Amino acid sequence: VLLRQYIDRIQHRLLIMIVEFVMLIVGTVVFKFIMSTLLAVTDDAHIGNILKSKFSDFRDFHTMLYICAAEFDMLPLETYVKYVKTGLIPVVIVISIILVYKILSSELSKYRDSNPKPTEPSVAVPTKTTKNGPGSATSKSSRTTRSRKEMTTLSNGDTHGPPVKQQTFDNPAMLYNLVQMVAFGIMAVCIMRLKLFWAPQMCILASLIASRKLFSFVGDYKHHQAFIIVTVAIMAVGGFMNLQVEINILGEYWNLPEEQMLEWIMRSTPKDASFAGPMSVMANVKLSTQRPIINHPHYEDAGLRERTKEVYSLFSRKPKQDIWDIMNRLHVDYAVLDRSWCEMIRGNCSIPFLHDIEDVDNRHRPPTCPTFVQDPDPFSVVFHNGQFTILAVDGAEHSRNFDNLQ
Repeated sequence: VLLRQYIDRIQHRLLIMIVEFVMLIVGTVVFKFIMSTLLAVTDDAHIGNILKSKFSDFRDFHTMLYICAAEFDMLPLETYVKYVKTGLIPVVIVISIILVYKILSSELSKYRDSNPKPTEPSVAVPTKTTKNGPGSATSKSSRTTRSRKEMTTLSNGDTHGPPVKQQTFDNPAMLYNLVQMVAFGIMAVCIMRLKLFWAPQMCILASLIASRKLFSFVGDYKHHQAFIIVTVAIMAVGGFMNLQVEINILGEYWNLPEEQMLEWIMRSTPKDASFAGPMSVMANVKLSTQRPIINHPHYEDAGLRERTKEVYSLFSRKPKQDIWDIMNRLHVDYAVLDRSWCEMIRGNCSIPFLHDIEDVDNRHRPPTCPTFVQDPDPFSVVFHNGQFTILAVDGAEHSRNFDNLQ
């Protein structure tokens, strides 16, 4: 609002739109930074780090924990192929081109109307003077005067002249959905999981195929209806094939080792005993046994991220005594180990490597997790079934009030 008087001085309407768009982006980022600083909000700091890691060599524990998951990788080529086969991307591309053309044509028309070309001054044509009749000096002078008046009237924009048809296309809702689709598309390309926003937005934009404003060139109403039916029918072929593939997927969750562990927890541990371990396992422990858990998959909370990082020291190269101290400080009664995590060989995505990024002092040590079963001291092995191992934090000197950790 404060800058409106300066923006209105810009002559080109398209340039005004560009300036306003840049100001919107910059203002949003600056406002977000100021508010986050003033309110000390860090819960969403990892989002910026994830985006930074996509375009640079930036790495930290939390970022690697995200981008090592397939869901946070770049959008695979297979997804684009599926969208093309269903006709979604081709239809969206056509609609986007038409919409951009309509908007630019409308803005160009408005610009031309607001800046009319100056008319050339009329020059009196000498006429032959006669005494009487249509060719007389009086008659021709009258016609010349009337012609000049008409030219002056039209050049001044008076409505008495023949109306000039303006090609305008004012539909901010369509433009908004196009911009939103592009934004979601950029996010989905960088992070595969975010295609759940991109695909529905493309479907919304594809529905504009029924807009007469965009597809008036197809013909009359009946021709437009036929065009819609044919297009949807073609898209439905690929969509029906995808639907059949999804329907034919028959699966059943079965994890006997985890069921054995959960039954042992319900049978052999106090109801107020706290547990820590991999986030996915902790979610099942909380759901099935109602035991307090120290960490869980709500990774968008800054405090929980740091707590999970400390719990995951179970899979680091730290000495066992240091790990025990961490578990004791977090009020952990039982620590759960998953053998697949201990034997995880994924190169730069293994949990020990994630700790190596920041835990420089212990990089030379071997991973600690595989040695817990044979030599758990200072912990105690209270459960082991080949897949899961539960370590008791013996002698832990902490209160059993876990209300703030549940």
